[in-house]
Amino acid sequence: MTANIKNLEAVINEIAQNLECGLNSFYNPKTGELVALPAEIDEYSDEFETFQDDFEKIDQNGQNYISFEVLESWESFVIMEDFVSEMPESKIKTKLHNAISNSKPFKNFNAIIHQSENRDDWFQFKTIALENRVRNIMLEEKPNFQ
Repeated sequence: MTANIKNLEAVINEIAQNLECGLNSFYNPKTGELVALPAEIDEYSDEFETFQDDFEKIDQNGQNYISFEVLESWESFVIMEDFVSEMPESKIKTKLHNAISNSKPFKNFNAIIHQSENRDDWFQFKTIALENRVRNIMLEEKPNFQ
């Protein structure tokens, strides 16, 4: 059973990474198959042809997959807010709080965090948040796939 849990954790991590890269993921819990597709793609582009078989597979057999969609901007914003709120009081926390409280919050947050010593903390926090989101979706869908 431990091997299955480890394997599932690897799948959860891969799905979280896909979401971070702008890929929607579709996981078949019965077969263990994972399909990742660009969230935004022009169906008339050459890139679409690369994924056409996978798009058709999901269209025809979507009921066999748990769907994980790239976060909406407001969902990403909540993760940034949570990160800032959990930081200890400091100058960087104040800067980040101001960044997300004003216009262009994503641009300003990223400009500050990527130049700070908290950069790795941010990436770790965001990864954990995405993995938790994936776990929650799996738990919600579990009764449909037993």
